[in-house]
Order: sequence, then structure tokens, then C-alpha cells
Amino acid sequence: MIERVHPPITEKGLRPALLWAAFLGSSWTWIIGMVLPVLLVADYGFWGWAVFAVPNILGAGAMGFVLSNEEMSRKVSGKHRDMCLRFSEITVVFHFFVIGWLYQLLFGWWGVGAACGFGVVCWLMAQKRAGTMIATVLVTAASFVMAGIGFGLNGAWEGLVGIGGEGLRLSSESLWFFLPASVLGFLLCPYLDLTFHRARQSTSPGVGKAAFALGFGVVFCTMIVFTLAYSGLLRPVVLENKAIELPRIWLAILAVHMTLQAGYTIGLHGREMNLRMGKAGVMRMIFLGVVGVLLGYMSIDSGWTLNGLTSSEVAYRTFLMCYGLAFPAYVWLCMIPTLRKDVSGKGRAVIWLIATLAGAPLVFGFFVMGYLWWMVYLLGVLVLARVVVELLPMGKAVEVE
Repeated sequence: MIERVHPPITEKGLRPALLWAAFLGSSWTWIIGMVLPVLLVADYGFWGWAVFAVPNILGAGAMGFVLSNEEMSRKVSGKHRDMCLRFSEITVVFHFFVIGWLYQLLFGWWGVGAACGFGVVCWLMAQKRAGTMIATVLVTAASFVMAGIGFGLNGAWEGLVGIGGEGLRLSSESLWFFLPASVLGFLLCPYLDLTFHRARQSTSPGVGKAAFALGFGVVFCTMIVFTLAYSGLLRPVVLENKAIELPRIWLAILAVHMTLQAGYTIGLHGREMNLRMGKAGVMRMIFLGVVGVLLGYMSIDSGWTLNGLTSSEVAYRTFLMCYGLAFPAYVWLCMIPTLRKDVSGKGRAVIWLIATLAGAPLVFGFFVMGYLWWMVYLLGVLVLARVVVELLPMGKAVEVE
């Protein structure tokens, strides 16, 4: 099935390349780009951020070259429509969870309301291309200004140490076990992101490649360098669930940056859900929003810990399991072409489900409990699952949805 939800290409040249670069860079910053580096710097120091950043930039940027034209993207997003929608749904509820948790601690309920409200505004604007681009320019420009101010303020770059430095939560060798998880997730997850497919389907081959290269090599890179700069400031909030009083200038900077980026991503993914599901997509986004905010808020006062992690951090890391296992495993097992043509699509989906269920305890053991070698076992499960996929019987080609 070839998806035709987006209009055909109408523009070429530098201007659309820059606009779609801003669209891509800001749409991918979201809750992982703004929060995960805080955890990684606390765990591994600066090199934890680097191991997060490099595969992320290269993996996301590569999609514009691997899917070298709009037709390839339409085929992929059409054939795997349902899993792409699951990706958007998890992304939306993940954002609302962090809004209910972290935004409430940082900014209070006005911050929660502002982020949710701006998500609605962006969803409305994203219904039309002109509105999408206006929101894109405003959000990206505002974040660039906030980053430019923040880079030079007192409090920026605090607590950055090298691998194995004093005060880190994990040992130096543990970073090597995190590396394959980062590579696996960030190389494969982009192919399920419907906002990426929107950009690829809205640009000519050359413009699309330029947009993906600039979007992740410049725009997104700037955003996560900014996260590195403020990671020390947010460490007590993210790691200990402590409401802190930031200097007013930092509070204003982070409120603008984090509110706009989260609302923007929610709006874009909500638009893709609405486009494919109609009113059901709108109702589902509202439901996910309410559930996510409530879960985030309840995690603050639950009081329990696991392996020294607060309930909020455990929940955050559990969400990450979707992007570290379920989604990349789907791309690995169900989307990457097999050596033989017409391998059973239903069979591949079954193998993916089995591998995901078998791998879930392993990835939880690694991400939450700190069992380093469980990541090696997880990789073994995924390799074995791919071998089984290659050995599946031939059959009539079946679309995996």
C-alpha cells in the first residue's frame, strides 16, 4: 500500500530545505532530547552524552538518504501504517507523562497547562502546510535564542566530567554496554516516525537530503548541546524529584524552550494521528494526554524507589524501552528486507512479538536494574530472531500492519 495522505511536492530549492530542516530538528528534540542527556551525564559524564548524540544525529539524518525519494517513504509508511501510529501514540503519552512529572516540578501547574495548550495550538496550525511552517519557524527561532542566551549564563556546563569521573552513578565500563542500545534505537526508530515521513514525502530527493542533513547536523545538534549545557541544573529535579528554585533567567529560558518543543512535537504527532484515524485520532490523543499527565503527577508523590531510582525515573526509563527495544526490533525484524523475497509477513510479525516479549525483561534489567550483561543477552535474542526471520517459509507477500 502506497500512502497518499500528504500532497505532492510543490517546491524546490534552498528555502524549503531550510524550513524542513527546522521542522525535522525541532520535531525530534522532544522529551528524549531535552531530558535523557541529564540522566546520561549523571550516569557516564560527558561521554554518555556523546554516545547518545552521535548515533542520534547520524541515524536520524541517514533516513533522508536511505529513503531517497518520496515514493519510497510513501511505501514504507503505508505498509507499516499501524506501527507508525503506535510510535506516535507512545510518543504523545510519553510527552504528557514528562509534562505531568517534570514540568509540574519545574514550572508548576501553569507550566503543565502551557505545554498542553501549546500542543493544541500546534496541532491546529499543523493541519495546513503554512501553519506548520509558521509554528516551525517560531519554535526553532525561540529555542535558538534561548540556547544562545543560556550557553553563556552562570550555571551552564556545571557538573560535566569525563568517563569514570568523580560523582558519576555508573562505572566507566558500563558505557560500552549502553553503546549498542543507543546505536540500535537511534539508527532504526526514525523509520517509524510519521513526522519524518511527512518531511521526506514533501521534498524532492535533493531537498530532502539537504533537509535531513541540516536538520540533524545543525538544528537538532544545537538543541542537544543546549541540553548538555543545562543538564547540571536539572539533575536534582530529574534524579531526586526535588522541586528547586532556579534563577529567574534560567526559569524563563527553560520554560520557553521546553514548553514550545514539547507542545510542537505533540501537535505534529497529533496531526499525523488525526490525518490517518480521523476523529478517533483526536479522541485518542486527548485520552493519552489525560493518562500521561496523571501518571506523571502520581509518580512524584509515590515515594517508592527501585535500585536507587525514583518512581518517576523508573517510569521514564520504562518508556525508553519502547525506543530501545520494541520499535527498533520491529524495524530490524519486519521492515529491513530479507535475503529471500516474499518471506511471510505474518511470520515476521510473530517473531517480532516473541523477541520483544523475551527481550523486555532483559532491557528492563539493563536500563533500570543496572545488569550490564543483560544488554549482551538482548542483542543475542535480536540476532537469533533475525536468523529465524531469514529462515521463515516463503509465502504470499503479506503487509505487516
